[in-house]
Amino acid sequence: MKPLYRSLTLRDVLPSALIITILGLAACYWLPSVWTLNGRLGWAAAPLGAVSGVLLYGICFFATQAPMINRLSVQQLNQTLHQLFRNFSWRDILIVSCLAGVGEELLVRGALQSWLSDAINPWVGILLASLVFGLMHYLSRVYVIVTMLLGCLFGIGLYLSQSIIYVVVAHAAYDVMAFFIIVKRPHMLGLDSNDETSLLPIRDRY
Repeated sequence: MKPLYRSLTLRDVLPSALIITILGLAACYWLPSVWTLNGRLGWAAAPLGAVSGVLLYGICFFATQAPMINRLSVQQLNQTLHQLFRNFSWRDILIVSCLAGVGEELLVRGALQSWLSDAINPWVGILLASLVFGLMHYLSRVYVIVTMLLGCLFGIGLYLSQSIIYVVVAHAAYDVMAFFIIVKRPHMLGLDSNDETSLLPIRDRY
């Protein structure tokens, strides 16, 4: 039986990642912002971002094991992500993670959140930008909710640190950890890497 999931390659995701990065750079140039590269963190922005991203993924990983979590929905989401990215190499993981960290943070947090915060107030800016961030990752309702919550945390991180480097590195580090587990260590999520079937229907084209 033909799998309902089509495994993606770097060529599939690279164009959209580059477009988001370019849009993010352009939006940050034209829209007002209150952040700087290092913000209030100075030289520690990048290492603190890396530590924060790794810790955040660890918290999310163990949170999915909590009794109140719908394990079937989480398992379906993990299976979806594994099937989509199972053929990614370490090079692919690093490239996509770095582009996502730079592009999505510049566009959503650096530009959109900053503009909304200036036009309305910081907390509304964080919430609305996080909603957009969640919808950008529409794969399932669970994934939208998860990415919205992550977006709120990244948004608060930018608001408190005033450092775009901090959130860019945190986002990239989180994605590297997530890809590492999903692609290289699926058994840690209870997945069978040799299973060619899927739990949810996913379109062949994106």
